[in-house]
Amino acid sequence: MIKGKKFLIPCLASLICLGGVVNVKADSIISNNSQENYYSETTYYTGDELKNIQPYNVETEDSVLVGAVEKTVYVSEKKDDNGKIIDSHLMNEDEVNEYKKSLLTRDSSHLGNDSTSRGRLNILIQLFREGSEYRAYGNAKWAIGAGTAEQGPASGRDFVALTWGGGNNLVQTSKSLSVTRHNGSSMSYSQAKADSYKGYCWSFDDYSSSGNMESLQAIVKIKRVSSKLKNLQTSMKFTYIHTYQSVTGSISFSGGTAGSAAGVSLSSTSKKWQIEVDVPGIVY
Repeated sequence: MIKGKKFLIPCLASLICLGGVVNVKADSIISNNSQENYYSETTYYTGDELKNIQPYNVETEDSVLVGAVEKTVYVSEKKDDNGKIIDSHLMNEDEVNEYKKSLLTRDSSHLGNDSTSRGRLNILIQLFREGSEYRAYGNAKWAIGAGTAEQGPASGRDFVALTWGGGNNLVQTSKSLSVTRHNGSSMSYSQAKADSYKGYCWSFDDYSSSGNMESLQAIVKIKRVSSKLKNLQTSMKFTYIHTYQSVTGSISFSGGTAGSAAGVSLSSTSKKWQIEVDVPGIVY
């Protein structure tokens, strides 16, 4: 178990190369997020540990799972007397410890009340090599605790993105998204940002009169532009942005020109938080 702050993420690169699973519980800092400190649990699956997870929707016989990363954060949301969300934040370590203790002891005082809801959000990315192409699968799932009439995330426009690096050497060949409510019905979504050489971002309302979001699945496929293999490496990133206000800004991609996947940011929207995971393993 490793604990740390902003310096933690670069240090993981050397651990990933060793194979195995690295569980991380850390107060993390996201540079484009107004919330600086929060608790998260991250698992990196590499080497033989990839055999212990269930691959998602293997499409071809030559599909090889080359990497996977899973991250869980804990969320607290508060309403005013009119039912409007006035705060949504990722819980710190003390808050999470209280929340987990309440789950074990069935003490509802830290699970939520009429104005507060607490729960968790889990995101997972899996990267497959399929011949000369790569397919990335991103999954996000809410598990909200007691204390809210809606039993789900705050009403607001949310965003998910799959992005990659490699500059103009890797191009998207296909993409898809499905968003599901707690009752099993599908939710609508729209394009927020598209760049065939960097990534794709979708947006959706995580709550509607028909029910709130429970889970989603995003998929992109990419391939080398050149038939010649350069033996360069880059990564795939899965990003989730949660808002609790009317979105007035736009999505932008930055970087993604070499070994690191493009970053994702939402402008002119202060009431938000963002989490992301990167998985290495793309060779081009």
